[in-house]
Amino acid sequence: MKEIFRFQVEDAFHKKRLDEFIFSKFPLISRIYLRRQIRDGKCEVNGNVENRGYVLRKNDFVEIEIEIDDTKNFQPEPVDFSIFYEEEDFLVIDKPAGMIVHPTREVRSGTLLNGLAYYFESKGCGLLRAGLVHRLDKETSGLMVIAKNPEALRILAGEFQRKRVEK
Repeated sequence: MKEIFRFQVEDAFHKKRLDEFIFSKFPLISRIYLRRQIRDGKCEVNGNVENRGYVLRKNDFVEIEIEIDDTKNFQPEPVDFSIFYEEEDFLVIDKPAGMIVHPTREVRSGTLLNGLAYYFESKGCGLLRAGLVHRLDKETSGLMVIAKNPEALRILAGEFQRKRVEK
């Protein structure tokens, strides 16, 4: 099922790239998929199709078409990662090296998102309300911050973007 999502660009994304803005709005969807949507003309700024490098201005209107079934390409399953810290609005996990964050066409299970879906399901929460605040490459181990709700995601992602978080 296709759905159109509409956003108005806020201060934090003034003079930022279109793809960065879209990535921030859909942290659980693969960046490859989102880039393809932009490239294929499924994303508009103020009614015009723009490329991924388009520089946004405050109060621009952005629309993107997302195939909802494509956002659910992972199943909950137990995956080996440990929880370093947890609060009501976010948690910090320790991602091991070698773990893929997002499922791909070739790798459908054993990813961090499979494990997070399982964890949140066991807690009675929905993963789609949560979000990855930042990323780590497959071969990189380390701590990752996971927001548990959209407001926490907005605030925490803004802190990372403004480089106010020490790594």
